[in-house]
Amino acid sequence: MKILVPIDFSENAIQAFRIALEFARKFDATIDLLHVIVEEFTLSDEFSFFSSDDSEEYRKKINDFLKKVTKQDNYKARLKKLKVKSFISFGDPKNIIIRSSEDYDMLIMGAKGEGKADEKILGSITEFVINNANCPVMSVPVNIEEFSIDKFILCEDFDQLDLETLDFFEKLNDLSSINIKFYHAVEVKDNENNLRIHNHSTFKKLVKKKLSSDEFFYDREVKPLPDAIIDHIQKSKAPILALVLRQQEAAKNTNLVTEVFRRGQTIILSFPKTMNYETVTNSN
Repeated sequence: MKILVPIDFSENAIQAFRIALEFARKFDATIDLLHVIVEEFTLSDEFSFFSSDDSEEYRKKINDFLKKVTKQDNYKARLKKLKVKSFISFGDPKNIIIRSSEDYDMLIMGAKGEGKADEKILGSITEFVINNANCPVMSVPVNIEEFSIDKFILCEDFDQLDLETLDFFEKLNDLSSINIKFYHAVEVKDNENNLRIHNHSTFKKLVKKKLSSDEFFYDREVKPLPDAIIDHIQKSKAPILALVLRQQEAAKNTNLVTEVFRRGQTIILSFPKTMNYETVTNSN
């Protein structure tokens, strides 16, 4: 399994990288660090946009970044045991990360910057990546101190997109045991939701077969839906929320994943609308 971690040398990037180290250790993955430089001008320090002709300056920054990550002894030991490479690229961060995602099974990146000005730009880049990457994206909000990399809640609709994500989690479970629960919530009662509930038995049988899990939770007539999801994950104490990208709401020009991401209260593992999850973890 190959993981890409875009870095900006911030504290949030350190948090994301530490989570990537835990993920790689548990699921036998390799990690590549990516630092993107935009020349001529500075947009923010999301990806440290400095003007320079000498990439050695950024190599030094990457080394300093790794030293900060390994201040804690447990991370120092983990870093030595894992395969970690670093790359520097020049250009537009959004486009470079999206293109790079084609070669990876997963992205793990910080969600927001530390300052008010950085927060808007950094968040917009991460949000863009979540909505356009070719592989699952794990976004890590600021100030995540305690986490368990093997506990997930999949917010699902019992449809084909959710069925496809089961292959991803089945592969992870084959590498190392995971704990996964399933959550379904709707804002109003409607015929479409009745159809989803009708498909529930088939979905549940597949979950039992692939993951040996039978923990399903349901909420009806919740509003707003993103808040209900955040509330449920906090009550359940499962640190990672898994969501599949679906159609945008025309009136809001957004989608459920984006709405939950903007609240910045939990680690999100988002899945693209189309992907061959069968290939995940087989690309080492």
